[in-house]
Amino acid sequence: MELVTKEIVDHDSSWLAPIRYRIFDAAEMPLTNYVIGLDEGRTDLIALPVFLSRAFRHSTLYINGRAGIRAPKDLEGKRVGIGNYFGSTTLWARGLLQDQYQVDLSAIHWVSKNKVPPDRIPASVSLQVFEGNRSMEELLDAGDIDAFISERPPQAYKRAAHVSRLFEKYKNDEIQYYRETKIFPIRHVLVVKRELYERHPWIGQSLYKLFDLAKKEADPDRMFDGHSRFMLPALQYAIAETKRIFGEDCWPYGVEKNRATLDAFTRYCHEQGYTSRRHEVEELFAPHVMSA
Repeated sequence: MELVTKEIVDHDSSWLAPIRYRIFDAAEMPLTNYVIGLDEGRTDLIALPVFLSRAFRHSTLYINGRAGIRAPKDLEGKRVGIGNYFGSTTLWARGLLQDQYQVDLSAIHWVSKNKVPPDRIPASVSLQVFEGNRSMEELLDAGDIDAFISERPPQAYKRAAHVSRLFEKYKNDEIQYYRETKIFPIRHVLVVKRELYERHPWIGQSLYKLFDLAKKEADPDRMFDGHSRFMLPALQYAIAETKRIFGEDCWPYGVEKNRATLDAFTRYCHEQGYTSRRHEVEELFAPHVMSA
């Protein structure tokens, strides 16, 4: 097998290329996009249980303190800004609010700048499309939305006292969430052209092994070999703490090691309207790599 790699610098194009044009034999793509495609009958791609991007989502919830939000349940009845309704960040953030904090998602008024066909949204969901020129960050700062789910801190968070995180001690909350659920949210997955995989099933196992070997190069132990490779004063402590919480393999690939996360993912996809039914985890991945 000859491996040819290409990095696409533009963030948006990096997803559009493999999804729309299928210009690669294998590519990284959001797991939500992949599952939505399967649900719509697009079966030209098949996923391997190689999870290239993951992140906890407590840190993504920002609030306007003037809205009277002190706890997650206070989001009920409030206007919460989101980017893409069908994105992975919003999926996991809504899921943890519902499961860990008993927030009634149907009581939240979601606000997005992205248009969504009405028939794609569950009847219980209140979604408003904001068509003005202001950004979600500006709406949060001004109080025109009460909260905002964002991977990146809004500008107002750095300069305005009334904008804060819902979970200011998010590290502690995320660790507790993991310990209680064993969920480490997945964002991106490795996909392969299905016709190529079906012609040469060994490709799935070979790619899995290749990425598993590459993952070892990023193991926390390699971050410190007597000399810090990163400018982090508490690096050794962070490495030790990570292993104490997550074990030796802090970023597992494979299905069984991620069963709790994948079960939650497929349930959230169905409950939140990403898919028309709840897909079995086994439907998502190449059969020859399921036992990896």
